[in-house]
Amino acid sequence: MTFTPPTMTTQDFNTTIEYACVLGYNHSYGDLLRTCSHTGNWTGTLPNCTSIS
Repeated sequence: MTFTPPTMTTQDFNTTIEYACVLGYNHSYGDLLRTCSHTGNWTGTLPNCTSIS
């Protein structure tokens, strides 16, 4: 799992974060865009990136 974590540390309702794979890796599954729900949990699943080589 090699991705750039979001820089935002708040977990406020309706906050959206965006993940990105680092250079040399492609997004393989999971959600690159996640939103904080009213329960304080993030929507979707943690993304995963795999090596291009």
